[in-house]
Amino acid sequence: MRILRKALAVTTAGLLGVGIVAVTTPPAFAAPGDLAPSCISRTLKTFNVVTLTSNCAYGYHIRVIWDLAPDSDCFWLGSGQTVTKANYQSPLVTYGKTVLC
Repeated sequence: MRILRKALAVTTAGLLGVGIVAVTTPPAFAAPGDLAPSCISRTLKTFNVVTLTSNCAYGYHIRVIWDLAPDSDCFWLGSGQTVTKANYQSPLVTYGKTVLC
């Protein structure tokens, strides 16, 4: 009977430990290359000039993906900041998307 109680106590403690870990695990963060969150607004001024404004609670490292041209460097866009990115390398360059990096 004593061994059964000890085994039950160990099993219960183990299950509680797993439950605590599951409850306190932070949510998964987006991986580099994923689209930037929707709280970063994108305003296309022309086909090759985009203004990004962060309405997010946190800052993000982001990169502008250009079609038919090299992508921008990875840069920090803090909460409430606005930045304009342009690419004049070719007349065929167009804005593609904004991703995390």
